[in-house]
Amino acid sequence: MAITPLKIPTELRYIKAFAHEAEKIDEYQYSSQSRIVAYHCRMYAAQEGIKCTTSSEGEQYLGELIDLMSSEEENISAKRSQDLHVLCRDFANNVFDRADTEDKAGASGRSTADQFASAAVYYEMIQQFYGSSMDEGQKKEEMNWAYCLRRAAEILMAVEENPQSKSIFTRKKGSCGEKEELKCPPELKSISLFVHHAEKLDRDDRAEAPVLAYYCRVYAVQQGMLCAASEERDSFLYRLFDQIELKKEVMSNITPKESH
Repeated sequence: MAITPLKIPTELRYIKAFAHEAEKIDEYQYSSQSRIVAYHCRMYAAQEGIKCTTSSEGEQYLGELIDLMSSEEENISAKRSQDLHVLCRDFANNVFDRADTEDKAGASGRSTADQFASAAVYYEMIQQFYGSSMDEGQKKEEMNWAYCLRRAAEILMAVEENPQSKSIFTRKKGSCGEKEELKCPPELKSISLFVHHAEKLDRDDRAEAPVLAYYCRVYAVQQGMLCAASEERDSFLYRLFDQIELKKEVMSNITPKESH
C-alpha cells in the first residue's frame, strides 16, 4: 500500500533528502530489506529534525514521521543492530556501484547523478549506527559519502551547463579567497548548512577535513543551481565555486577505489 508523502516544514528542509529516499522505497515497493532501509532513513531524519525544530509545524511533522515508522517496528526489533547496519551499508554500496559502473562506462547523465546523490544520503544515514568515536568502517563510509557528493555535483553541473549562457564554471573578477566566509542569501538558505560545515572543516586539523570541505561546497553548488535564479544567487554561487577551484588540487588523487 502506498504511503502518502508528508509535507516537510521549511525549518526541517535539511532532512528532506532522507524522507525523500524513504518515500522512493515506498513508491517502488522494494523488498522487506529495503523497507528496513526506508525505516532508518526516517529514523535519521527524525533524530536530526528533533535537534533543529522550533515550531508546532515541525513537531507535528516529526510526530507523523514517527507514526509512519511504527509499521516496521516489529520487523526491526527482531534483528540485531549489527545486522541492520550491514543491511543498510550493503544497500548504499549497491546504489553506489550502479552509479559508479555507469560513470566509468562514460554513460553518466542526470540519473547517474541522482544515484550518486541517493547513495550519499544512505551513507550519511548509516552514521546513526555509530557511537561518538570514529572507527575505520565509519571513515570509509564517510569517504564514500564525500565521493558521491562530488560526482553527483560534477555530473549534474555538466548536464545542466548551457553553452548559450554564462557557465557557473567561469570565474568572475573579485571572487573571494578560500579563507573568506560567505553569507548565504535568503533564497539559498537550504544550502547554508553545507557551506557552514565546509567553513568549519577548514579549521579542522584532521587529514581528511580538506577533502570533506571540498565535497560540502560542491554539493552546495549543485543544490544551489536548482534554486530559483537571481542575481544574488548567481553571485554567491560564483564565489563559492571560486573556493572549490582553489581546493581542486586536494582532490586530484581521489578515486572511487580509494573510498572503499
